[in-house]
Amino acid sequence: MRIIFLLFVLGHFSCSQSNKNKHEINTHKKTLTLTELEVSDILTNWKKDSLGCLGLRRNTEKMELLIGQLGLIGKDSATILRILGEPNAKYGQSTERHFLYFTECGEGKTSYSNYYCHFSHDTVRSFSFATF
Repeated sequence: MRIIFLLFVLGHFSCSQSNKNKHEINTHKKTLTLTELEVSDILTNWKKDSLGCLGLRRNTEKMELLIGQLGLIGKDSATILRILGEPNAKYGQSTERHFLYFTECGEGKTSYSNYYCHFSHDTVRSFSFATF
């Protein structure tokens, strides 16, 4: 009987340690941050590649990290313009506006891969990426 109890306790302890390690790994992924140099490089490359033709705007995962780290959701359009630069297009009404940034080279004023900044009034509501 003692052996069964001992096996039960050891099994329970090893399962809790395994679950704890999985939780720590997931937590680590959520807290991944960019260094100041990485932030600077991403923003420099973003502005340098204003039409997406240099391929410097394609890393949407880093952009997502940057948006979260800089807290761009909730910012105004002037802040977005200062940080990301002039968009390739602006459209919408004063209550629902959108900035469109090319992420790959298109034909003239068109790109088939774009990053969007969505505003509600003058506050950033969300960002999205779309390829057509």
